[in-house]
Amino acid sequence: MYIPDLQPPPSYEDNAINAVTTRFVKAATNKMRCPIFCMAWTPEGRRLVTGASSGEFTLWNGLTFNFETILQAHDSPVRTMVWSHNDVWMVTADHAGYVKYWQSNMNNVKMFLAHKEAIRGIR
Repeated sequence: MYIPDLQPPPSYEDNAINAVTTRFVKAATNKMRCPIFCMAWTPEGRRLVTGASSGEFTLWNGLTFNFETILQAHDSPVRTMVWSHNDVWMVTADHAGYVKYWQSNMNNVKMFLAHKEAIRGIR
C-alpha cells in the first residue's frame, strides 16, 4: 500500500474527486465478530477506536489495521464516541443510555445515566 500523500477528504476541498475511494483496501476482524456501531481516530491519527455491539472497544493500528487491544467498555452496545476539542477526553454512549468519559489511555473516569433510551449521537 502506497500512502506518502494520503490525506483526509477535507484537505481536498478544491479538488473533491481526489477524496473518492477508488478501491477496497483491507478488511480486518478482531477475536469476536460482531457489528461495529461507531468509530473514531485517536487524536494523533495513528490508531482507530471502534465501538461494537458487544460493548467492546477495539484499538486498531491505523497503518497495518491489526487490532492492538480489546477493552470491555460498556455493558450494552456502544452507539457513539467522540473526542473532546482539546483531544484529552473521549466520550462514549451506549444503547442503555449511559455516557462514559475516558482518558486518552482508555481509563474510564466517569459514568452516568444520561437518558432512558439509546444514545446515538454526542456533540
